[in-house]
Amino acid sequence: MYCVVAAKDKGASEIADRVRAVLRGVGVEYSGEYDGSSMVFACGDDAFILSVFRELGLMQVPVLGIGGGVLSEANLGNYEDVVKRVVRGEFAVDEKARMVASFDGRMSPFALNEIGIFPRRSAELMRYTLGIDNEYFFRDTADGVIVSTPTGSTGYAMSAGGPMVIGDADVFTVTPVSSMRRSYAPIVVSSGARIRISGLEAKSSVCAVVDGVVRIAVDCDCVEIVRCSCPALFVKPKNSQSIVERLRKRSVEVNHAKVRSLSPSAKLVYKVLSFEGEMTQKEIVARSYLPQRTVRYALEVLSSAGVIQRRASLLDVRQTVYSV
Repeated sequence: MYCVVAAKDKGASEIADRVRAVLRGVGVEYSGEYDGSSMVFACGDDAFILSVFRELGLMQVPVLGIGGGVLSEANLGNYEDVVKRVVRGEFAVDEKARMVASFDGRMSPFALNEIGIFPRRSAELMRYTLGIDNEYFFRDTADGVIVSTPTGSTGYAMSAGGPMVIGDADVFTVTPVSSMRRSYAPIVVSSGARIRISGLEAKSSVCAVVDGVVRIAVDCDCVEIVRCSCPALFVKPKNSQSIVERLRKRSVEVNHAKVRSLSPSAKLVYKVLSFEGEMTQKEIVARSYLPQRTVRYALEVLSSAGVIQRRASLLDVRQTVYSV
């Protein structure tokens, strides 16, 4: 029995309907429930796939991401072939480390990307002490601190200056966010280490943020983060694209010379695309805070200059996505 779930948007729902049609065509059963399923087809973006793993919790069910993000193995262009190959058993299961935080007698949801500790209010600093395996490492004042898995090292942690972890390295990274001490660089530790963030001080108290979405108030001065005993299980179809290729857009070289003479709005949109990767016009408006008309004009300027690319969205062919 397979499980098919979709994000709450029209594009993801349409893909899920098509996946169900493929499953009916090959004569296999499916449902919308995790219980009793041997595999989950998760249709949506990376944020949705992360939410699926949080909902699964301790359930060890492999997940096939369908949507076009870094965590997806299929998209609108190849989903039918991928689903049929998976049903025939032409796949492997890839284990990805997860982590969990404990504090004040409570536990956070399992995190596949990262767990960040931040002041509850933005634009505030916090003080904390970092310890690794019961040994003092340093005392810092910063905007926050991010503990990341290899999977999450290419997300928020990397934007804060953390290293990109490629391959099957059995490590976690700890990245101070805008530390007041420049000598406190990101560090790489064994995933078996016990990471202790203690002595927490902030004007508005602090919170733990799981995978950038789930916020939990921390009403004590110590948080411990360890590797979860249950890894996330990803379905890897044979001959699937490598993670390095899918991450290429995250490290694309930015050509500042070609945009130097363009308008300020075009430069801002170019910078947003360079940092975020592929985006629709609506997403660019939300990220840049520019009016829709200004974003439309900036995209036309950038396209004419030959510094961005456009193609049909893999989630909704009626939309266009742009990238550097």
